[in-house]
Amino acid sequence: MYTDSIYGTAPLIASYLKNHSFKGSVYIIGSSGISTELTAVGISSMGVGPDPIPSNEFLEQVAGLEFDPDVKAVVVGFDPYFDYAKLLRAASYLQSPDVLFIASNSDERFPMSTSPIVVPGTGSILASVKVASAREPIILGKPTTHIFEAIQHDHNIDPKRTLMIGDNVKTDILMGKNCGLATMLVLTGVTTEQELHDFENSSNPTEQYLVPDYYMPSIGDLMPLLQKSVNS
Repeated sequence: MYTDSIYGTAPLIASYLKNHSFKGSVYIIGSSGISTELTAVGISSMGVGPDPIPSNEFLEQVAGLEFDPDVKAVVVGFDPYFDYAKLLRAASYLQSPDVLFIASNSDERFPMSTSPIVVPGTGSILASVKVASAREPIILGKPTTHIFEAIQHDHNIDPKRTLMIGDNVKTDILMGKNCGLATMLVLTGVTTEQELHDFENSSNPTEQYLVPDYYMPSIGDLMPLLQKSVNS
């Protein structure tokens, strides 16, 4: 596997800001991967890791918080340290209409098909920031077209010969459809077979749009077909 064949949202965010001649600093709700990519293109950032507000005399502490005037963008990704303090800071920065609001993706949760545990994803964090800030983000990852456009630019991929495979109809399959790709759902992640059939039988056009062209129990079931195609 070549590294130029792997596309993540962290470098996409950095590229987006660089290409838009971004000037300023970025407040990150997310991981060090985002800050590393921003540093690589000469953009400063803050916010990665725990960012607590002392619990004693909370209102007095909040009133005394300082905000960096150089922050001109808030970026939301997956952050296991996300808490009220980070929500407060992000929403406060976003009160300025000049501050960009960018998100890596809108996946509500991570797939845990064999466990009853729900692991909230970036979309759950993003929903909190949207409500608190009363702002709508620019989503650079799925389900928007930005990441496929970057891949297409680098590799000259023909959408008519491309299959988008994913486990979530609301992000993976929706992105494929938004980009004009054939789509295939695998049932090893977020969307269940029952949910898929519910979308198929729905009279709601929005839900109908989420129905993939194909579906399989797992991506492993695709391998015999690929091998047959190669050998034919």
